[in-house]
Amino acid sequence: MPKEQSLGLMQKPNRRTGAPAPDIFLEAARRIGVKPKFCRAYEDTDLGLQALRSAGMEAVDVRKLLAKHEREIRERELNISGTRILGSVSHPKL
Repeated sequence: MPKEQSLGLMQKPNRRTGAPAPDIFLEAARRIGVKPKFCRAYEDTDLGLQALRSAGMEAVDVRKLLAKHEREIRERELNISGTRILGSVSHPKL
């Protein structure tokens, strides 16, 4: 089973190249000692995804994952608040 490593977040590189430049992603791979072709990175912009692919890495678009997660949270909140509203209604005495 391959060993997984995480460098954490790298952002706002000190560079003068134009976007989408893969240099920050290549630097991250260099720091953890992994060839770019064995790296997977998560991005939330089109330019970032393009830069990842230019670096030869697997690019995961987190916008789809976030949208799904936010939708699930909203549905859960609606179910909870609906239960509270129904639970607070008192039944009239017959």
